[in-house]
Amino acid sequence: MLSPAEAAQVLAVLGHPVTLRYSAYGNGFLGAETWTGRIIELKQVVDGIAVAPDTSGLRTLVHVLQAHPTVPGVPAAVATLQLLENAPPQKVYQLSYTQTPASVAAVVTTTQSQLGQITLVEEVIPIVAGVLGVLLIAVGVLLLRRRPPTGGAKSDRRPDRNAPGVELPATERVASPEMPPSHEQGAA
Repeated sequence: MLSPAEAAQVLAVLGHPVTLRYSAYGNGFLGAETWTGRIIELKQVVDGIAVAPDTSGLRTLVHVLQAHPTVPGVPAAVATLQLLENAPPQKVYQLSYTQTPASVAAVVTTTQSQLGQITLVEEVIPIVAGVLGVLLIAVGVLLLRRRPPTGGAKSDRRPDRNAPGVELPATERVASPEMPPSHEQGAA
């Protein structure tokens, strides 16, 4: 017979739900492309989920029951509880697979194409842009050197007759209607 303290311990353990602990597991072989890290090939892969009960309450039951080894059925119950406490996690789900050779070939082809695109973006385009930049600078320098100096060069453009402050040569002066020709500047 259990003492009132032992009965309280047993009821406390049996009155709570058993917590289940899930874990994922897996193994297998995989091949990856070193630059991108893309997985190329999978062989003999096993992925799964396992479950095991939280056995911390079982220790209390085993301790209480071990105090009564002469009661019929208690030794068998203690042995069963100890087996349950030490049992490995049980498989809930497991998936085993291997990639086919055709699938591996398709992934390799796709990865090689992507490597070409990475090379284009990381190497070819920067080099071409740099060369074009140097060429544009050289063309700009050449154009600046061929330009005539602006300081003393004569212009082929004729001055605008109506612009204020423009002095026209004497042969091009026209008398204004307000001033008779005899009152032009410089006339005596």
